[in-house]
Amino acid sequence: MICAYYQEDNMKKPIVFARMNQDDVDLIKRVCEMRGEDLSNFVRRAIKLELARLSYLSEDEKKALGLRPFISSSDSDQSKHHIYTPEGVIKNV
Repeated sequence: MICAYYQEDNMKKPIVFARMNQDDVDLIKRVCEMRGEDLSNFVRRAIKLELARLSYLSEDEKKALGLRPFISSSDSDQSKHHIYTPEGVIKNV
């Protein structure tokens, strides 16, 4: 379940909640601590990365996230289907 509501003092930024497995939450918190990153930034970046991977973001936004296109050498029209990954490599396509 995901729900969003607006804080009274800041009506422009919704707060989103998502139920998660406790083990996943604990792992995310450990990763954030090791990176020196707060949980909100981690989650926002993870969501942006998924939106970019699904091609909902602009080329500049994808580039800013460190993603690069993977183009299969077997594609006849290489500009047609780009799959974006941090590594630029897709396995088992």
